[in-house]
Parts: sequence; structure tokens; C-alpha cells
Amino acid sequence: MEDCIRKLALWHTRTFKPVMTHDELEPIMSTMGFIPHQATGGFKEYSFLSSPTDHPRPRLPYPHIDGLHISTYQSFLHALAFFLHVSDLFHVRGMPLQRVKDKNRKWRRMEDDETVFVYRDGTLEKSSHGLSREESYPHIPSLINLTYKNPPMRMPLSPHQTAFYDALAFFNFSMSLISSMSGTPF
Repeated sequence: MEDCIRKLALWHTRTFKPVMTHDELEPIMSTMGFIPHQATGGFKEYSFLSSPTDHPRPRLPYPHIDGLHISTYQSFLHALAFFLHVSDLFHVRGMPLQRVKDKNRKWRRMEDDETVFVYRDGTLEKSSHGLSREESYPHIPSLINLTYKNPPMRMPLSPHQTAFYDALAFFNFSMSLISSMSGTPF
């Protein structure tokens, strides 16, 4: 069972690499016009250069930003979406727990999902918790990809997993079409 447990992570869409800490996130955010603020209360915030102070600020727990609750990622993406087109920058997907880095952390199973995803205790963004994904951020769910690469065959697929496999098939088809048109393998 331990091999099946996965955490969510913020991924940089252009490079398709997970962003694990604020040290990796800050250069990406600065190129988009955001400046980091000193971490307070366990969270680090970013403000847009030309933004009035009454707009929401993107914020994530400090220093690690992997293994957070889905509502924390939703809050972050929602605040970013106020200023930018987020799908070009980030998306959220699952990844396996890392035995060395993650073994001393306390993990909790996500309550609103019947999946194998866990989050680090103490990283739940309470401002949006309790609302469904569609109620809280109607334009954000497409950026959050709850993936599980090899589901056990004894369990039926949930609607989220079925949607994922459909999207994955479309993605693979699109990439093969692009590579066949360009003549170079993707």
C-alpha cells in the first residue's frame, strides 16, 4: 500500500518539472512580475508589481511546496489567475512519495477524495476548504490533474480517474501527431 500513496505537487508547465521549494518557485514568479515577501506565519506570499494591495496574493507554505492539500493549490492558482493566464505557467499533478525526503513528515489522507493522495499535516489552506472544487474556483479544476498511473485493477475507476485517462490518451495522441508533422520524435 505504501508504494501506492502519492502526493500532489505544483509543476512548471513549460518544463514539465515539479517545483518543490520556494527557491525553485521564486525565479519563475519573478519572470512573471511577482516579488516575494518574507515568510510569515509559515507561508510565503508573492505580490504583483503593478497590483493594488487589496487584491489576493498568491501564497504557499514555506519552505517546501510539495505535498500540499488540493485546496491550498487551488487558492494559489486562483490568486495567480487574477493576474495571469495560469495554464501556461503551472498545473498540479500527483507524484510518488520520496522515501528519503518524505519519511519524517506527518501525512494525512485527503478527506474529499477516495484516491491515494495525501498531504502534509499543517499545510491546509482553510480559506477555501469545505467548498467543492467547482464552487470555489470554477476555472481552476482543469489545472489540477489528480493522476494515478497504475490503479489497482480490483478497484473501479472514479470519475476523476476516468477523466484523467481520457485526457492522457488525448495528450499522447496530440504529441504523436505533432511529432509526426514535425518529423522529430517528441
